[in-house]
Amino acid sequence: MLLRPTANLSTGGTATDRTDEIHPENALIARRAAQIVGLDIAGIDFVCPDISRPVSETSGGIIEVNAGPGFRMHLEPSSGRARNVARPVLDLLFKGGKDGRIPIFAITGTNGKSTTARMLSHILHANGATVGLTSTTGVYLNGERIMTGDCSGPQSARIVLREPGVDVAVLECARGGMLREGLAFDACDIGAVLNVHGDHLGLRGIDTIEDLAEVKSVVVESVRRSGWSILNADDIHTSAMSRDAGGRICYFSLANRSDWPDFLRSHVAEGGRAVTRERSRDGWDIVIHEDGESMFLMDVDEIPATFEGSAEFNVATAWRPLRWHIATTYLRQLSALH
Repeated sequence: MLLRPTANLSTGGTATDRTDEIHPENALIARRAAQIVGLDIAGIDFVCPDISRPVSETSGGIIEVNAGPGFRMHLEPSSGRARNVARPVLDLLFKGGKDGRIPIFAITGTNGKSTTARMLSHILHANGATVGLTSTTGVYLNGERIMTGDCSGPQSARIVLREPGVDVAVLECARGGMLREGLAFDACDIGAVLNVHGDHLGLRGIDTIEDLAEVKSVVVESVRRSGWSILNADDIHTSAMSRDAGGRICYFSLANRSDWPDFLRSHVAEGGRAVTRERSRDGWDIVIHEDGESMFLMDVDEIPATFEGSAEFNVATAWRPLRWHIATTYLRQLSALH
């Protein structure tokens, strides 16, 4: 009498562990089936009268190769020894103790977020990385838009962070999303606060610039210890975030060296990193300061977005050489993962 057409656990079937009894020939056939289909992990449904004898003698064979097998029959069999099959699967996915994380660049501020995020995404992609970008104009994968709209909140960021092929995430983090849901990540590798202006006061209980600065500071407070917090030394609210910012501090500034604030002078004198715009005989240069040394990087008018230096707002957002330096550092770490 037929009770069920299948013997799945969900329909009343039972699972008996026979791992130690399977004949090597049958195990080889199962492995080859998965390899031929192109699967690293597979469930093989084998029908035969006795799994301990080769099917070449008893007849039988494979009736299904399952790309999404369940683990329950192995973890909690009806009889026989329980097998922790999840452990080798995780070891295969995360080799050498890696946790599968990707570098996260988080950018916030009142003005310039989208431009900075797009520039950074372009640089990382040019270096060979698969980049996921969120911004106020949409979600992009390697420059191709997959979603349209204001995507500067945590829901859009989660789309990028869940995308299997993404190597690096560049996330524009706007005030609204942070107030609604916080951030889409527990920690980022690079956090940048470009500026804090009173453009969007009076929304969601943010009535003062100090309130707005407190919201924006969440991004740099989330920077992991080995990362970098990028702060605008010319903005008093942004530079003050250094007290609570995570990782190491890097300032950027458009001020003349003679007009540097005391904290920036001390930071550079002590070997800290800063990127500044400085006057030269030929115009304006971008200079990086680190470990007590100063290095010329490029003329301001070499950056296309600045229109030969006349668009000062894009000079501020185009701290490109710094991003290049940090981005390539993380790309080298990425290559080590693979």
